Amino acid sequence: MLPTYKLVYFDGRGKAELSRLCFAAAGVKFEDERVTKEEWPALKPAMPFGQLPVLDVNGKLFGQSSAIEKYLAREFALYGKTSLEALEIDEIIGLGRDYTDLITVWYKESDETKKAELGTKLLQEYLPRFLKALDSKLTNNVRGYLVGNQMTLADLAIYDILENNFRKTPELLQTHPKVIEHRNRIASSQKISEYLKNRKETEF
Repeated sequence: MLPTYKLVYFDGRGKAELSRLCFAAAGVKFEDERVTKEEWPALKPAMPFGQLPVLDVNGKLFGQSSAIEKYLAREFALYGKTSLEALEIDEIIGLGRDYTDLITVWYKESDETKKAELGTKLLQEYLPRFLKALDSKLTNNVRGYLVGNQMTLADLAIYDILENNFRKTPELLQTHPKVIEHRNRIASSQKISEYLKNRKETEF
């Protein structure tokens, strides 16, 4: 009997979108439960660690976005074909998380002067360094994916991480055609394309 899945998160992409992309890439149905800020206080005590996202698998709840993503990737054959490929996938995801951590520091900075300085560094130093690393990975893998010869969790993670850069500062990516080509490849795959076409648009 196939498992039933429900993914519980707030009404945004945030820490749940990579899991949603995993479901989409695999063509596996799941319930996408979106919690409002008003509903959250009453639900919080029942959630593992008092946090979201949470994945409900056949009625059992699991927390921690990274654990959920890796579980789905393993279940849906999105975690590479060998242990070394899995290692490389984790390496790329870790690189992406380093970049998103810097974005989080910028976003939470309350001092406007410091925030402006951090924003400049993000766009002029951190983003180019991140894109250069992705370029290198894509150059070394002529098959058009970040790891191996088919879509993996790494491809989906990078697609998600760069979402707002492609929306808000697309001009900064023009000198990285391999990254653009990679994004187009992921977005145009049949199942992902269908998901994106019907996805609710949110800022984050």
